[in-house]
Amino acid sequence: MLVLMRKTGEQISIPSLGVSIKVVSTQGNRTRIGINAPTSLEIRRAELSNDTLIDSDGEIIQSCVVKSLVDSN
Repeated sequence: MLVLMRKTGEQISIPSLGVSIKVVSTQGNRTRIGINAPTSLEIRRAELSNDTLIDSDGEIIQSCVVKSLVDSN
């Protein structure tokens, strides 16, 4: 996993996928992000996936990839 620090207004881009992720705002321990991506890419919050296990505190225990971001064809 690559971990990057960004300030509000800064972006991270993944040019090969046509994706950019921007830190919109931070407030306490919450961060709002904006994602620009082609409509052909499926983007989900991990906790909304059927393949995600969540403990009683709402913390993600395990998350599986729901759909590959890039077709292998």
